[in-house]
Amino acid sequence: LGTAQLGMDYGISNVTGIPEKQLAENIIKVAISNGIEYIDTARAYGNSEATVGQILNNGWEKRVQCITKLDSLDDCSDDADPLTVRALVTASIDRSKLMLKRKSLDFVLLHRQSHLTSWDGEVWKTLKDFKEKGWIKQLGVSVESPNELMLAIKNQDIALIQIPYNILDWR
Repeated sequence: LGTAQLGMDYGISNVTGIPEKQLAENIIKVAISNGIEYIDTARAYGNSEATVGQILNNGWEKRVQCITKLDSLDDCSDDADPLTVRALVTASIDRSKLMLKRKSLDFVLLHRQSHLTSWDGEVWKTLKDFKEKGWIKQLGVSVESPNELMLAIKNQDIALIQIPYNILDWR
């Protein structure tokens, strides 16, 4: 279940904006009750992580796994030093754990496939360190093209690949 629309005005057909908390809770709980096993959120989805964390609190968190995405790191300069990059990644992970009300995160995806190698790979190295510490259970990446998919498939540390799919896209 994608939850971008639960934290921000999202979607071409969304004319009502962010749903009220009760509606968001109903959407998530009905989805879980009907077999949804994964909830997708991200740091970039406004208040989505906080909404999901509040709704899943009190027992529902054990019935579903959350997939979140690292901050997009748009404010990180191309020449940032490794300590700065690590600090930004750490802040993003800490914020996700706080908002989702979890001691460890089920899945953390890179918001951009390029972050596998940007900043001399420091983003990916940091996430792998956090996985070893138990702060993250599995790592993945969100890809936007077949070329990015092919690069991601070659990385054995990637457990999950998110592919935006449209039946009309024949690539």
